[in-house]
Amino acid sequence: MAMKRTVSAGAFGAWGLLLILTGAAALFSTSLIAKAAFFFCLFLPGCSALTARAVRKHLRADFSLPVSAVKSQTAGGESVQSAFGAVNLHNGGFLSCGRVDVTFSIKNELTGEASEHTVTLSAPSRGGSAASFSFSPNYCGMLTFSIKNAVLYDWFGLLRIPAALTAQGSVTVLPATFDASVMVDLPYSEQGDEENINPLRGTEDPSVIYALREYQAGDPVRRMHWKLSAKRDLPIVKEISRPVSRSLVLFWNKTAGLPAGVTDALAEVFASVAMSLTKQGIPFTAGWRDSGGEQFSDISGEEELFAVIARSVRRGAGEPDAAALSEAGFSEIINLCQNAKTVWFAGEYPFAEEPFLSGDSTVFLCGKEPPASGVRFTLTFAPEEAEQVFRAVRI
Repeated sequence: MAMKRTVSAGAFGAWGLLLILTGAAALFSTSLIAKAAFFFCLFLPGCSALTARAVRKHLRADFSLPVSAVKSQTAGGESVQSAFGAVNLHNGGFLSCGRVDVTFSIKNELTGEASEHTVTLSAPSRGGSAASFSFSPNYCGMLTFSIKNAVLYDWFGLLRIPAALTAQGSVTVLPATFDASVMVDLPYSEQGDEENINPLRGTEDPSVIYALREYQAGDPVRRMHWKLSAKRDLPIVKEISRPVSRSLVLFWNKTAGLPAGVTDALAEVFASVAMSLTKQGIPFTAGWRDSGGEQFSDISGEEELFAVIARSVRRGAGEPDAAALSEAGFSEIINLCQNAKTVWFAGEYPFAEEPFLSGDSTVFLCGKEPPASGVRFTLTFAPEEAEQVFRAVRI
């Protein structure tokens, strides 16, 4: 939560003492300078407050942040600050203000964790200042930084002048991966007898047609066979050939409301299993569902994998009503899961994609007891057991 700044007793005390001293000098002295000093101190907070009001119109702010950060580690049982940033304040006017408190929030878009912080800066004439801060991400995800407001103070710190100041920034915190050993039996092999080769092997070239069928709700418009549809007076779509990488699909099912530790553990397992497959040279399709819908990407190398891992942790599941499968995603999952081995990562069961499970599916369920239905292909693990469980696993 934000640290709410209030007028301190020290500020009142300093101003009061100054008034007493100058007042005594004005009372017992005939000097006009002493009397002027008293009135100057008396009206000084109000005058500086008017100056601060003029300054706030010329203020702008931004963040200085690293592109990415790592999860905080522990040393001696205490969290270690693992990343640093700064709030920069710029004053484009000629007047200055000695104290500006800026309040900003940090939110993990994946887990939903949020906190507020306040830093103190100054606004010199035609210049700027910076206040550095450190942050320790406990979980992976995209951290969004957002300035909420600012408060300017008079020279004594007695009066508060609010200012509408906004700025945003983000930092991606990648999941920590561990050495997972994953053994996989693909439904089709890339080498060997012709009988074992994936019949859907080929390219995404729509000119290469594997089969033709009638249009079904959810089919992409780009696969329509327009000439044949016009000839038969019936919508016909093309089943195009797909690459062998689609023989294996890894899908991370994000769910709103899960504990942050469970979501973080699922991200680590998803990334570690994907890394193990990539190191073995096994191509696959990575998918996940978040507040933006269903996302898919074919993985054939580490460079593609790192980019996908960064994308997968940028958003959470969103509100429960956003968890329903989109029409496009529904069609894509059907196409991907057909004739493929599927691996699902989830924090609760059942989940929205349950209808696509088959006897050739594996479900890695984190944080809960096995389903009452006793699904035979479900492996349940606690967040703290992830690294041990996935030292050797077969899918």
